[in-house]
Amino acid sequence: MLGDRLRHVRGSAAELLTKAEQGLLIEEIATAVGGRYDLSSNRGEVGAWRNSLPVLLEVLRDAGLSHVEVLLEHRLPYSPKRVDALLCGCHPESGEPSYVLVELKQWSRADAVGDGLVRASGVKKLQLPPVAQVRRYCQQLLDFTPSLARRAEPVSAIAFLHNASHSDVDGLYNYQSHGLVHLYAADEREDLTDHLQALLDTNSESRTTCAQAADELLRAEKAPARTLLRTAADSFERRDDFVLLDEQQVAFNLVLNAVAQAEQAGTSWTPDDKTVVIVRGGPGSGKSALATTLLTKLARHGKRVLHATGSKAFTETLRDRVARGDPRTSDMFGYFNTVTGRKDDLDVVVCDEAHRIRGGSPDGRTLPVYERRQINSLIDAAKVPVFLLDEHQVVRPTNEERPTTSRPLPKNAGTQST
Repeated sequence: MLGDRLRHVRGSAAELLTKAEQGLLIEEIATAVGGRYDLSSNRGEVGAWRNSLPVLLEVLRDAGLSHVEVLLEHRLPYSPKRVDALLCGCHPESGEPSYVLVELKQWSRADAVGDGLVRASGVKKLQLPPVAQVRRYCQQLLDFTPSLARRAEPVSAIAFLHNASHSDVDGLYNYQSHGLVHLYAADEREDLTDHLQALLDTNSESRTTCAQAADELLRAEKAPARTLLRTAADSFERRDDFVLLDEQQVAFNLVLNAVAQAEQAGTSWTPDDKTVVIVRGGPGSGKSALATTLLTKLARHGKRVLHATGSKAFTETLRDRVARGDPRTSDMFGYFNTVTGRKDDLDVVVCDEAHRIRGGSPDGRTLPVYERRQINSLIDAAKVPVFLLDEHQVVRPTNEERPTTSRPLPKNAGTQST
């Protein structure tokens, strides 16, 4: 079964294991996540799906957890990253929804090198420790799913190195801090089983509850949680303050007024009341200063706000200079094609360098034909979309990458030049 816009593959552990044994699972995953794959390959992502997923599904079967709902290649909210497997069930003690993120590695040997780096056999590039990798995935899910952030206990994470023994990866266990994420090797399968059974109810009669837990997660609002917004505001305010002058302050006030109007409307607010703010200005006009000041102010007041660009270099610069490299607050700075989800989950999305907006949006997949225009996704994403652009810049090679829209702007669209 294909998921919704997140494009994962979903089913009980038993159903997915049957598909794997019948040779059907790999093609279904490739279709779901999009892109071109050599399905006969035993390398890369296809090789990982073929060699790792059946092992995990067999562990679940042997642990009496065949009824647990599993999301394969589940895309994290507001991120291009995907979790190998997300297990959805109910906690054996509380009966509440319980979620386990799983990172799978085919490594047969790995050694820690330096601070926070790993050299794995058969892998050319240095890697993050698996527990550090899946811990960040867990934090991303919590930071951008407010309903989970309010009760973080049901979210856990494990890393499973199913081709290595404990002694082959001994140095990687040093990264297991505070019991937040656990690492297991092939010869620790019994310990892994005990851990999973402590997190997920083995009663097969809970099958319906497991499916409902997955539904609840998929339907949940995807937006920055209040804990993340408070952390981001504190981090952003430690930078050198920008002083907004003249038109910059006017644009700032225009956005805040639009947010206030949406808040005052409350449940009576509809997409027809949406205000789109377009701020135009050339290099050095202070658009980025405006964006950072907006983020700080809105985050401080608990507004669901994100910053997005179409430039990796620009985004990384902002993560370094504004978020100070903090891995949590850095996620407040994303990309146009990661701003996906239900309509108006965000209060504000600040689209910087909006001249880079493309004619379409891959909507979470890599496809030869875009499903819908990217600017429509950005307008839909927030009650107040803000576009900062230099209308004299053009991104080559095609003019289709200009910020254009295939539908009229909402009635409250406003423009401010700086």
